[in-house]
Amino acid sequence: MPAVTIRQAALSDVAAMAALFTECFGESVRHYCGSSLPRPQAMEDIFRLVYKVEPEAAFVAEAAGRQVVGYCFAPACLPRLWIEAVTGGYIFLWFYRWVTGRYGLGLRPLKTVFFNKASFLQSSLQPQRQVNARILSIAVSESWRGQGIAGGLMAAAMNYFAACRVDRVRLEVRPDNHPALQVYQRWGFVPAGVTRDSQGEWLIMLKEMEG
Repeated sequence: MPAVTIRQAALSDVAAMAALFTECFGESVRHYCGSSLPRPQAMEDIFRLVYKVEPEAAFVAEAAGRQVVGYCFAPACLPRLWIEAVTGGYIFLWFYRWVTGRYGLGLRPLKTVFFNKASFLQSSLQPQRQVNARILSIAVSESWRGQGIAGGLMAAAMNYFAACRVDRVRLEVRPDNHPALQVYQRWGFVPAGVTRDSQGEWLIMLKEMEG
């Protein structure tokens, strides 16, 4: 297999990262959206906001020919994302594009989105789980798995968190995602409870940063 380089993401990588999310988490996307996938702009709009708020927290794995085969979003201050989504008008823009058909979605998914975000917010407000730094999303293309790419992306994220002097990092993972669990455990994440969404249970994992 060609060599893979882990580097900080650029704005021009957003479309590829969004497409990779849809590729890797198609089952979840269909759960939200129904039998058909949304138009690419829907996911790209969300990824563009995440990148804009904290571009230093975005990393990609790049193969020959500038092919993005993996990514990681690791914000050190997740609340900034929600604040920007509201105060920057993104929520209203997304809603407008949604109801006017730009995303190719009906209105039914709104209920699912609201339920899931409310559930995660409730778990985040518990004192022992209030963590600003997150592994928000990480994915590796299926044909490139098993080559240590996820570990390389995690290393970039951990170095970033160390530079930001964060104390604790949180992530959520499905309990049956054993390959991901093995990666996170190797990096010192330990189980810290569960939360749920409309698809089922998520395992909450935390890591205490050194120094």
